[in-house]
Amino acid sequence: MIQRLRSFFRWVWGATPDESFRSIVERTPAVWVITGVVIVISTVDFIFKHSSGFGVMTYFLGDSDVSVARGQAWRLLTWSLVNPAVGGGWRDVSGLEHLAGNIVGLLLAGPRVERALGAGRFVALVVVTALCGSAALMAGRALTWDYSGGTSGVVYGIVGALLVLAYIGRNATPSERRFFVFVWVAVGLLALVAISNSASSNRAHFGGFLGGLVLAAVWKGGRLKLPRPGLAAATILTLVALLVVTWKCGLVRRADAAVAAEIPVSRSPVLLSIAFDSVWVDGEGNGPLIRIDKGTNRVVAEIRAGTGGDMEPVGGSLWVAAAHSVVEIDPKTNRVKSRIELRGDGPWGLAAHGDVLWAALPDRNSIARIDLKSRRVTETEVGLHPYSVVAAAGGVWATSFDGQMIARLDPKSGKIVREAFYDFRPYWIEFVRGSLWVGEQGGVSRIDAETLKVIDHVDVGENVWQMAVDVEGQLWVAERFGFEVSQIDTRSNKVVRRIRVGLRQPLGIAAEEDLWIADSVNQQVLYAQP
Repeated sequence: MIQRLRSFFRWVWGATPDESFRSIVERTPAVWVITGVVIVISTVDFIFKHSSGFGVMTYFLGDSDVSVARGQAWRLLTWSLVNPAVGGGWRDVSGLEHLAGNIVGLLLAGPRVERALGAGRFVALVVVTALCGSAALMAGRALTWDYSGGTSGVVYGIVGALLVLAYIGRNATPSERRFFVFVWVAVGLLALVAISNSASSNRAHFGGFLGGLVLAAVWKGGRLKLPRPGLAAATILTLVALLVVTWKCGLVRRADAAVAAEIPVSRSPVLLSIAFDSVWVDGEGNGPLIRIDKGTNRVVAEIRAGTGGDMEPVGGSLWVAAAHSVVEIDPKTNRVKSRIELRGDGPWGLAAHGDVLWAALPDRNSIARIDLKSRRVTETEVGLHPYSVVAAAGGVWATSFDGQMIARLDPKSGKIVREAFYDFRPYWIEFVRGSLWVGEQGGVSRIDAETLKVIDHVDVGENVWQMAVDVEGQLWVAERFGFEVSQIDTRSNKVVRRIRVGLRQPLGIAAEEDLWIADSVNQQVLYAQP
C-alpha cells in the first residue's frame, strides 16, 4: 500500500519511478516553503483571536475591501496565507478543514508545476494568481467590511497551469496521456466544489485559475515571438488586476456631496438622538455623553455619567441608558440630575410616553417600566435579548432579537397583550404612520401595530443598525456595513434615496430636516443635507 502511494505521488509530481523523495523536495523548494508558511500563519490564526472576533492573522492579513481602499495593499497577496472558517456553501467549513483542503491541493499540483517552470517562475505564478483571485473577488461582490482569506485562489491558479502542462505533454508517453485524463477529472471535481461554495469564492477561484492558465500557456506554449513573453504576460495580468482593484477602491471611497461636514468626537459614536436643539452622542463602553450644537455642529459639552445606550427626552430632561441604571441629564446645566437603578447590566433601547420611561434590558430578557414620578420600576419578560422599544398612544412594542419576536405591552400595566414570531431577527423599531417599522439583517419590515403581521418588506441590502424618522415622517436607515444611509418613503414602502458615506461606518442616525450620522470607525459624527 505504501509503495503504491509512493508510486502515485511520483507520477503526479512528474518524478521518475526511482527518484527519491529528498530529491523531489530539493527540486521543488518553493512549494514546500510556501506550504510551511501557509500552515504556520493559518495555525496562529486559529489559536489567537483579535478583539473583533476574527483570527488575529485574518484581521491583519485577510482580504477586506475597506482596508485595501485605506491603503493596505499587502492584503491583495497576504489574504492567500490565511484560511479562516467559511460559510455560504452546502455547509459551513471550519478553518482546519479549509486549511487541509488547500494544502492537499497545493501539494498535489504544486511540485509538477514547479519542476516544469522552475522555482522563480513558480513563485511568480503564485503571486500573480493570488492578485488575480483577489481582484476577481473584489470586482464581483458587494462592498464589505468583513475580513476573509483562503489559499484556494492560488491552488486553482496552480491547477490552471497544471492543465496547460498536461495538455502539452499528453502525447509524450502513455503515462502522460493518463495524467492528462487525471487532471481533467481533478478540474471537474474542483468545479463541483466551486458550485457548492458561495459565489464570492467562485470568483476568486476563477480569477486564480485564469491567471495560472494564461501564464503557463505563455511560458510553455512557445508560440509568442516576444523577447520575454512570460514577463509581459505577468505584467499585463498584474496591471489588469490592479486596475480592477483601483476601480473598486474608488467605489468604496466615494461619498455623496450630501455629506457636508465631519464632527470629531472623543468617543466612538454608536447611537444618536436629537433633543433640546442639540445632537446627543452615546457609544459603547466607557466614555462621555457628547452634546453637539445643531446650529454650529460643534461639541459644546461632554458629560461623564457612565452612559452607554439610547437617549430619550422627557419633559425638560434627557434620560440616557447607563450601566445598571438610567440617568437623568439636565440640558440647562449639562449635569447629572438623578439616577434610577435597574437590575442587570443596564438598558440599551429607551422609549417614553407621558411620565413613563420604557427600557429594554437585553441581559435580563425583559422590558422595564419606569414611572418617573414615583420612581417605581416593574419588569416584563419579552423574550431573548430585547434591544429596542417604542411607545405611542396605543401601546408599547419591544423587539426580541434572539427570540425572533415582537411583543406588544399594555402601557399602563406593562403586561404583554400580544406577541408574534418571525423568520428574521428584529432589532431596531420605530412607530410611523400607525405602523411599526422594524430593522433586521438586510432590510426593514413594516408591521401592523395591532395584529403584528408583516405588511411589507423593504430591502435595503445590508445590516440595519439604528433608524430615525425625519420631520416629514420619512424613515432613515443606517446600514452598518453598507457604506450608506437609505431613506424609505413610509407611504410607498420603497427606498427613495441613498446617501453614500465613503470609508465610514454608519451605525447611528438622527434626523430632522437634516441628518447626523454616527461613524464609529473614524470616531466622528457626519452632518448631511439630504
